[in-house]
Amino acid sequence: SSYVVKVALSPVNFTGELLTFRECLTQLHPTSFESIQFSDIYFDDDSVEIATSFIDKFKAISSYIEKDPDIIKIIVSGYVSAIGDLCYNKDVSEFRAENTKDALIAAGIDENLIELASIKVKKEAVVEGIFTFKSDIRKQFKEKQSLQRRVSIELIRGQLSRK
Repeated sequence: SSYVVKVALSPVNFTGELLTFRECLTQLHPTSFESIQFSDIYFDDDSVEIATSFIDKFKAISSYIEKDPDIIKIIVSGYVSAIGDLCYNKDVSEFRAENTKDALIAAGIDENLIELASIKVKKEAVVEGIFTFKSDIRKQFKEKQSLQRRVSIELIRGQLSRK
């Protein structure tokens, strides 16, 4: 058997604290750190242009950083596919990372917070798992490849606040 316990508080003796608490709640960002800490920006094949669908993501990151002074760094990492000319793919990845940095700055983020990380080459097999239908192989391969055409954004919190 279970019991339901209900507790009610009267604000009579702590009206000031309740108002302060409610004011504090209005200052909170609607997005949690955990939901915005890691973001991926995906690109079309052989493209360095950021799709307009990601503009809202940059605005959300900027809005969050305005409210959280404990964000001390943003790491922008470009990824490279192991398929194709590696030098060319690295150049494309660097352009994608730079364009992502520029988009973050355009969204209002302080350039000094942004750090470009080294290019990350995915060496593991691009196609993973067992395919049950041959017709699915090409589709699944293309889907795996599209995940390599990305730039990752990571927000870092630290002990040193930007306050």
